[in-house]
Amino acid sequence: MVTVCYRLSVALCCASLACFSFPAHAQVALDELRPLPAARAQQMKSLPSPAQRAVKPLYTHPPRPEAFPVPPSDLATHTTLAVGVQVSDYHYQERRVGLPPVDVKVDGFKGGATVNATGALGYGWFTRAEGRVAGGPVDYKGSGNSNKEPDYLGELRITGGWDWIGDDVAISPIVGVGYRILRNDGRGQTTTGAWGYQRQSQYLFLPIGLQPRIRLSNGDQIRANLEYDYLLKGWQDSHLEVGGLSNVRNSQYHGLGLRGELLYSRDRWSLGPFVNYWNIQDSKMKYLSWGSGLEPQNQTLEIGLQLRYNLYQ
Repeated sequence: MVTVCYRLSVALCCASLACFSFPAHAQVALDELRPLPAARAQQMKSLPSPAQRAVKPLYTHPPRPEAFPVPPSDLATHTTLAVGVQVSDYHYQERRVGLPPVDVKVDGFKGGATVNATGALGYGWFTRAEGRVAGGPVDYKGSGNSNKEPDYLGELRITGGWDWIGDDVAISPIVGVGYRILRNDGRGQTTTGAWGYQRQSQYLFLPIGLQPRIRLSNGDQIRANLEYDYLLKGWQDSHLEVGGLSNVRNSQYHGLGLRGELLYSRDRWSLGPFVNYWNIQDSKMKYLSWGSGLEPQNQTLEIGLQLRYNLYQ
């Protein structure tokens, strides 16, 4: 009786298990354990993970526009290295009506060389270093006459600027710092028996200018440079040891310079005239044991022609 009842209970339990149906989520879990077809597996890999779907950025920055959008243009200032040669007619004059009266002229022709290195910084900004050396014999007229005196000068400018570019016109304002040195060797006697001496002049100045450019119909360009040079300080050294006196250094604080050039540019070549002008006022009086002296007001005018070639552009 007990044995029959036990066997009957086991049979009923088996029948219940055979009729039992699993929940839907359990069937999905079991399906995921089965290997997926290759196409389905590749599709699943391309879908974002649950972690990626859950994380969303709070704010997305819009694309940042350029601060100074500059369209590509041959009128823009590019990174270049240029060298050039110059010839010029040079005139220097000192004139003083008061005591002591002064009337000195120095004239001559000069030949020179230039080098310009320009670096484009992006967004229309650029920087430039310009160097120049020139020299030649000059004729002195003052306390008598003296011919073929050696006379040399050098200039260095470091400037920066920004391009404003139109359709066929561009303008670049610039500002920077400059240095000029001139040496004149007037040693010896003039026609009146007066003794000459060596002279050195140095200027530290602030160049401020505009550089306009125009594109012609054939693609060539007309380039100009208009510059005002504000004198920060000048030093005038007079080597008077020839006459048995000590050397004199006078300081100059008032003066200005003007610089202009006009160039016709084609491919790597540029040709055109240039002009340099300086007007320096009387220096401060220098008092020494044997007397006193100053550097009188003077003007310098130089007009010439230059040829320039771009080694790199």
